[in-house]
Amino acid sequence: MYNSNKIITQVVDGKIWNKDYELFEAGLFNSYEWVESISNQNTTPIFLNFIRNNEVIGKIGGVVISAGRIKGNQIYFTSGPALKKWDNIIFEQCLLELYKFSKKKGYSRIHIRPFDQPVHEIAAPKHFFGTSCEEFLVTYHDKMDKIDFGSNFIRNVKKAQKAGATFHRDQSPEVLTRMLELIDETQKTRIEKYGKAYNPMYMVNLNQESLRKILESGMGVLNYTLLNGQINSVLFSLEKNKKIYFLLMGSDETAYNFGLPSLIGYNISTNALAQGYTYYNLGLIPSAEEGGQGLKRFKESQGANVVIRHGYYSYYLNFPLNTLNPLIKMSKKLPKNKLVNFFRKAYKLFSVHN
Repeated sequence: MYNSNKIITQVVDGKIWNKDYELFEAGLFNSYEWVESISNQNTTPIFLNFIRNNEVIGKIGGVVISAGRIKGNQIYFTSGPALKKWDNIIFEQCLLELYKFSKKKGYSRIHIRPFDQPVHEIAAPKHFFGTSCEEFLVTYHDKMDKIDFGSNFIRNVKKAQKAGATFHRDQSPEVLTRMLELIDETQKTRIEKYGKAYNPMYMVNLNQESLRKILESGMGVLNYTLLNGQINSVLFSLEKNKKIYFLLMGSDETAYNFGLPSLIGYNISTNALAQGYTYYNLGLIPSAEEGGQGLKRFKESQGANVVIRHGYYSYYLNFPLNTLNPLIKMSKKLPKNKLVNFFRKAYKLFSVHN
C-alpha cells in the first residue's frame, strides 16, 4: 500500500534547488552561495530536497568530503534542514531519511553543524547524537526605531567618530587581504593575553579562497573603518534575504584604542534596522580561557541575546567503522578523565569535524 506520509530524499541541481529557497525558513549557511563557496577539489557540493506527496517540504545543502580510505566520504552540512514552517516531527523525519539516504550511498558519517539554524528547539532524531552552541542574536522586529546599545559601546562609537574614523562597505580582494592580516594580529594578541591559540577559521573549508568566492557570489560583505587613510578593523558578514551573520573580524591595536569595532557594529545594526532586516546574528564566542567573556560583553552591548543552537551528528553508518559506535556511545556517558580523553581523541582521528 502506498504510504502518503513517506518522505523521499532527492538530489537536485544546485540552481534548481535554489529557485524556491526563499519559501523556506533557512539560515545563511543553508544557502546555494555558501555551499558553492566552500566546495573545492576535495569536496563536492550536494543539494537535497525532502519530498512528500510531490511537494518539497524541506531542503538542505552541504558538501561531500573525501576523507581518505579509512574515514571514507563524509557528508557535511553547516546548518540543518530548512522547513517551510518549523515542525519537530517533520524535522526528525527528514533527518531519518537523510540517514537512510547517506547509508545507502555509502557515506561514512553525517555532520550537521548548528550555525544560524533558524529554529533552536531541540530534536531527538534516531541514529544521531546532538551538540549545542551559543549564538548571539539581534532581532529587529521588536526594536521599533531604536536598538538598545550599551553605554560603553556608545562611548566607543563616539570616540571613533571624534577621531575621524569613517565606516565603509566593500567586496574587494584588497580589503579581504587586509582583513586576513588583521585576523593574524588579533590571534597573536589573544595568544599573548590568554596563552592559548584559537582557530578563527572554525568551519570546514573556511579559508581565503572560500571567502573570496563568497564575496564574488554577492553574499559576502566587508565592513571596515578608515582612520587616517588606514584600515584598522574589518568585519566579514554574510547577508541575504534581510539576514546578517557576523562571520569573521580582524582588528589591530589602533582599532581597539579608538573603538573602531564598535563603530562597525553600530553602522551595521542601525542600517539593518532602517532597511527592515530580520536579524543580525553575531555568531559564536570562544571559551572564557580564550577571551570569550570580553567578546560576550561586546556582543551583548549591541543588544544581542543568547540563543542555543543544536547540531546533529550520526554515528558511523557502515562496516567496519560502525563497530566503533558502541564505544562512542559509551564514551559520551563517561566523566572526563585521562583515559576517557585518550579514547575521545582517538575517535576524533576518524572524524572530519566534531
